[in-house]
Amino acid sequence: MGKFCSNCGAKINESEKFCHSCGAEQKKEAGSASNAQHNAQSNQKNIQDYFSEAYLRETFLSMEGRLGRFSYFKWLLILDVASILLCVIVESLLLKEWETTNTPCSIIELMINLSILYPTYCLTVRRIKDMDKSLSIANWYVLIGGIYTIGLNINDYFAFSLDGKVLGFVFLIYSLYLIFTPGTSGENQHGEEPM
Repeated sequence: MGKFCSNCGAKINESEKFCHSCGAEQKKEAGSASNAQHNAQSNQKNIQDYFSEAYLRETFLSMEGRLGRFSYFKWLLILDVASILLCVIVESLLLKEWETTNTPCSIIELMINLSILYPTYCLTVRRIKDMDKSLSIANWYVLIGGIYTIGLNINDYFAFSLDGKVLGFVFLIYSLYLIFTPGTSGENQHGEEPM
């Protein structure tokens, strides 16, 4: 049974006194329980870093660097699911049984949906940088998304009108383009390839 380096975490044999990866001297440990405890503590630290304010600010509010396809899809999905859940909560609190909508509910839902436009814009800018394309695509994407969101919140039948169908279709095509188009391989003018 192997153990892990106390410095870098690489797997090493029990009998080795030095890590083959980083060269750190290995101390005698009481057993694998301390290794398990060390791994649990490092996993907990990674989870805490994942939800730290700095990490979330860097992820959703920064336009620096590049963003790969999977990460872009993952973060957009998280934003959209959070928005939908908040809207469902607002509707369950403000609407009566027979109502389909009312003014306070519509205003709050509009504010929720508009609040994710800037994080969406930041993610889209980073995704466009990964594809090494013009940043005007991000501007158009968020503009169309904003108009579509406002149209849906102001008029319930907007999605069924010709304007709503065209904007929805264009927004869908843009979304699919951003999700499925691969980024440039290696380094481009915006930085190194994301992992």
